[in-house]
Amino acid sequence: PADERGVGDPNQAWREPLRNALDWLRNALVAPFEKKAKQYLKDPWQARNDYVDVVIDRSPDNLERFFTRHSVRTLTSTDKITVLKLLEMQRHLMLMYTSCGWFFDELSGIETVQIIQYAGRAIQLYNDIFNTDIEAGFLEQLEQAKSNISAHRDGRRIFKKFVKPAMIDLRKVAAHYAVSSLFEDYPEQENIYCYTASRRHCHSAEAGRAKLAVGRVNITSRVVQESAGFYFGVIHLGDHNLACGIREYMDEESYRRL
Repeated sequence: PADERGVGDPNQAWREPLRNALDWLRNALVAPFEKKAKQYLKDPWQARNDYVDVVIDRSPDNLERFFTRHSVRTLTSTDKITVLKLLEMQRHLMLMYTSCGWFFDELSGIETVQIIQYAGRAIQLYNDIFNTDIEAGFLEQLEQAKSNISAHRDGRRIFKKFVKPAMIDLRKVAAHYAVSSLFEDYPEQENIYCYTASRRHCHSAEAGRAKLAVGRVNITSRVVQESAGFYFGVIHLGDHNLACGIREYMDEESYRRL
């Protein structure tokens, strides 16, 4: 029975199904990782282990040394992005076993949600690399883990409430840049967490309390090296009223019309 806060009798029954869900995801990605990575890497698992050197030092020189040591051939920039995504996928599959996820007594606690977010990032990368959605299968497993809080119900609902909204892509970073550009005087190139924003053009205007900005920006992930260009329009009407639109850059004429 739950109390007036929706908290039932605390129990740890969620731990085993959570571990089963993580194991299911890890095992499901073994064969796709090996098959894909062998197109680029001499030994995918040794490269996975040595990738820690890149995590510690992501400088261009160190990254090139890593590729020289592990690649079966000279890799194109697109190949390198794919390899980095594969290795990041494996890194997050390891991170999801972080011990603090089991330290407390509730599935929806911030520590346990964090390890589910690591699983979510692995899923996001898998979907991007293989253009196949594995999330549904993972959620079937995760649903077996039951929360002690009635409002959260189970792992599936917790994933939808706390993990999906936290997933980041280049478009979301561009939106962050667009909105914050109304309040921060960014240089032409700025690091935003693990991304780099390179401004191509920006036009701004003010009328009373209202502010408008229209611009172009390139967003690059410093982790997987992926990059994309966007143009945006954002308006602040004062107080908390903000509206922002983002579109992937197509051509200069489209931007001029905007």
